[in-house]
Amino acid sequence: MAPGGAKLNRKLLRGLVPSDEAAFAERLRSAWYATWSERRSGLAGDDTDLLNLSTDVLEVVFECKRHARSQTQDGSAYGSTMNDLLTQRLKVDGLSTPPPFLVKNQHLLGLAYQLCDECLFYFSENFDADGEAS
Repeated sequence: MAPGGAKLNRKLLRGLVPSDEAAFAERLRSAWYATWSERRSGLAGDDTDLLNLSTDVLEVVFECKRHARSQTQDGSAYGSTMNDLLTQRLKVDGLSTPPPFLVKNQHLLGLAYQLCDECLFYFSENFDADGEAS
């Protein structure tokens, strides 16, 4: 298991993502962690590669979030819809630039979940993810 994950879990819970999908999200986040740990070279370019890939992933994430929010009434939870859209749209062949190394669609989802755990996006309206118990 990858270190962390508590904030991701809180965000998925707040977004009303079903518990089995949340558990799978954590598995994908851990798969990304293992893949990145094995594939990074340890050279200065790693940070740039990760930043570029993260930027491409976040672009799709925010497209999915905007679409999910537009499909719900004001104040309604959209996290489950957003998670479904991520699964459908976050694909290696849909990125604006090719990844710096071979990854599968599931790895991209894992990176997205890692970025969520790092508080770069939410599956609901923003809240203090550090201050809530899961």
